[in-house]
Amino acid sequence: MELISTPCQNCGLASSVHLTRIIEGEKKHFHFCLQCVEKQNLVNNQVLQVGHVLQAIMGPTPLAILKCPACKIQFMEFRSNGRLGCPHDYESMKSGLAPIIKRVQMKMVHLGKKPIRMIVENDWVKEIIGLRVQLEAAVKTEDYSLAVSLRDAIKQMESAK
Repeated sequence: MELISTPCQNCGLASSVHLTRIIEGEKKHFHFCLQCVEKQNLVNNQVLQVGHVLQAIMGPTPLAILKCPACKIQFMEFRSNGRLGCPHDYESMKSGLAPIIKRVQMKMVHLGKKPIRMIVENDWVKEIIGLRVQLEAAVKTEDYSLAVSLRDAIKQMESAK
């Protein structure tokens, strides 16, 4: 009995990698030779990377199969409970998280924001620091009248706070 090998879909050589996918209830078969699989970087250290094969066939990775290699949380689990498992999730689930982050934050980079109270406090602190630097310089140059007025200004600002 002679076995008939299915040809590779890319080059026509005998295939050694066979995949079956069900699309809208219909089975679709995909066949690749090892050389085409290696050319498309689907094999890493002689271990077949199924995710790469699926991505080559289907295009971008479907969100349902995204999974963090560190904490093992799946993207759909994140979608249902709204919590990520670890910092590695941002990279491993980037294709699913990027649109959500962009929609929520309007940007992909979080720049942070400060409460108005903190901005006012920072301005006050900066002014006090500036006056203290001037006071120190006035003392070094022995301009004591300026030093006294700066000292009084600092005390007045601190008591007003």
